[in-house]
Amino acid sequence: MAQLLSQRYKRYVGHDGRIQRETVLNPLVLITSLFIVLMSLVLVYPKESLTQRLFQANIQDALTLAYVENLIRFEPNNMALRLLYLKEKLPGSTWNQLIELAQPILLHGDLGHKKEVIMLLLTKLETLSEPQVTKQAEMLLLLRLALSFTWQISDYEKLIQLSLSAHNIDLTQQLLVRWLQQQPDNPVELLESVAKYALAQGHYQLSAQLFFDLRYMSDDVEYQAYALIQGISILLAGNMQKQAMMAAKEHSGELIQNLTVLRYLIYAAQAAGDTKVASEYARLLVGLSRE
Repeated sequence: MAQLLSQRYKRYVGHDGRIQRETVLNPLVLITSLFIVLMSLVLVYPKESLTQRLFQANIQDALTLAYVENLIRFEPNNMALRLLYLKEKLPGSTWNQLIELAQPILLHGDLGHKKEVIMLLLTKLETLSEPQVTKQAEMLLLLRLALSFTWQISDYEKLIQLSLSAHNIDLTQQLLVRWLQQQPDNPVELLESVAKYALAQGHYQLSAQLFFDLRYMSDDVEYQAYALIQGISILLAGNMQKQAMMAAKEHSGELIQNLTVLRYLIYAAQAAGDTKVASEYARLLVGLSRE
């Protein structure tokens, strides 16, 4: 019995007297197993399908995010995976954290990935309570980057509003040109809303110019008269009397025969302090009234 106990004891106790622990899996085996599982999943599902499956339920638990972080370590050049991870981190991350996550995609992603990241960051930036100067500067950087790409009509409309919010007239005008080149279905309606938005932001000259553009874009004489009057009145409201009178002369054209327009031009000339021009418009009005 003593010998039997002695043999059992030797099986569990080392020569130094310490009890040995049996190893189930060593770290190397564990890592290898994890790699095999990951590679099996990649073989069973295409890369895009696998990443989409991971996030199709919009899961944001820590375990899933940690799993995806490990996937990115295995596939650092998988920009689709990085983009999905960025989307999941979007709600709770700081601006600097998002920029760090977005940088590899902006540098190495394909056209679609880069455009999606730019729009995601711009949308996020709108909601942040960053200092105004910092927020505006970051937005302008992203908008200038956006000019490198061609966008859908609806995307251009959002970019135009953002550039107006950032108070960059030059950028807004470039985006407007790009937007018009896409031949939107109803440019008059949107352009008027942009003109009104520009006015609300205090951009009198841009707003007036957009209304003058609208004057030529419509076939409706009543709308042409409305757009012309709006443009001139905006310049007057912005204390740009000289520009208002120059614009009236430049853009009136055949509308000088319109009684509504002519009456307004008399008022505008008087408001601008140009009595000579007001008298000329008055004589034209009398002549038209006699016909």
